[in-house]
Amino acid sequence: MNYFVPKVREFVQKGKASPYYLGAMIDQYYYYHKEPQIYGTIRGVNMIDDLKKADSNRISIGLPPLDLLQKKDSLNKIKYGF
Repeated sequence: MNYFVPKVREFVQKGKASPYYLGAMIDQYYYYHKEPQIYGTIRGVNMIDDLKKADSNRISIGLPPLDLLQKKDSLNKIKYGF
């Protein structure tokens, strides 16, 4: 974590990596240590303490808020059936 997170964050800031990878890396770390997610990238696992804080964290690294993600998913389900 001490080595890779700053490197991935740097790539995200330069536009060379998706912010999803940074959020997923950090959320996986917390998930494996049985702590709540801070970005909400692990879907199907409801381990987020504060949704507003998670949205703020997501926006800070370039991810959309969780409610927009859910709206997109519902549109995909209507259009494509999944």
